[in-house]
Amino acid sequence: EQLLGTLGLEIQVSANGDTREATVRELQQAAKQHMILVAGPKKACRDALIGANLLKMDFAMSNVLVVPYETDVDSLDIQSKPTGTGFGDGRP
Repeated sequence: EQLLGTLGLEIQVSANGDTREATVRELQQAAKQHMILVAGPKKACRDALIGANLLKMDFAMSNVLVVPYETDVDSLDIQSKPTGTGFGDGRP
């Protein structure tokens, strides 16, 4: 937990795609944000996020953020990945 507290994250903070950098510790202490870190190959993260999307109302009600960390990506994957809106419904 001590080591993860210093982990830097880029968090989407608006429907427009605006982001902010924060550490796990900042999110847990200042924003009272609980999180689930999903680490593994791309397929495992994708499967976990699909399951989390099914439970998005439960996560939203309990202030839980699901953070994927893909262990099998290279720099080309990162550059070609589109920016998304997370689990937001995309409504104005």
